[in-house]
Amino acid sequence: MTHRLTALVLGILLSMPLIAQVPVVRVSPYAEVKQRIGLTDVSITYHRPGVKGRTIWGDLQKYGEIWRAGANEPTILTTTDSLTVSGKTLPPGSYRLAVIPAASGNWSFIFNSEVKNWGTVYDSTYDLLRLSIPPTAAPHEEWMSFSFEDLTATSAVLVLHWEKVALRVPLSVNTAGKFAALTRTANSTSMGTVMAHSRFLLENGGDLGQAEKLADQANAMQEGAGTLRLKAEILAKQGKFSDAIKSAEKAIQVGKAANPNFNATFLNSLITEWKEKGGKK
Repeated sequence: MTHRLTALVLGILLSMPLIAQVPVVRVSPYAEVKQRIGLTDVSITYHRPGVKGRTIWGDLQKYGEIWRAGANEPTILTTTDSLTVSGKTLPPGSYRLAVIPAASGNWSFIFNSEVKNWGTVYDSTYDLLRLSIPPTAAPHEEWMSFSFEDLTATSAVLVLHWEKVALRVPLSVNTAGKFAALTRTANSTSMGTVMAHSRFLLENGGDLGQAEKLADQANAMQEGAGTLRLKAEILAKQGKFSDAIKSAEKAIQVGKAANPNFNATFLNSLITEWKEKGGKK
């Protein structure tokens, strides 16, 4: 009898991992959204509850009470670098998101550092940021969603949308600082990194003097049509059209020397444009 009982218990224990691996279709399905903002990766993992004909705000989700911004496990935002959220700094890491709806006025949008407990187990002592966000009217969203909108090289808007309400949370990142750190490190001063940093400054209102220095650094590493074109564009942005034309013409010369089929159409169009703006041959 003892042997039979032992065998039965052993059989149950051996079967438990198999049971745990059985796939489950959840009523509120799992979702994940990722976005690169400049050089920073931001992701959100969550479960999407449905409206299903119910009254959501003020009924299913009571006004003035904490809501896990999703269903099941906690909704988690992870960022690889510091985020500036409505003017406040959030260090790199993972955070539980929570919301407190309000019958009128702004809602509370919360970043909380406790991420292991079940979604409804919320402890305000771990709150890092608590923002006041105005809810906005939005088209009906049956399944609660997160998305990233209004993307730039340094910012995005995180949007939580469910039923006919959306919360829009502005995020920004220090892309210029991240590039500067990369180009300072000995193992990251590749020509590609230097050029990317230079072009970022050129295209995003950065320090053009620094952009020009970086372009010169890239040309010193390995002069080519791409590095010379970059230098030309930076010079033109500074209004130095004559110097820009010289750099663009050299880019064409170097490009054709490396490849007889080099396509100079775009560079020639730039040269024509810069001559019209006051550049001289």
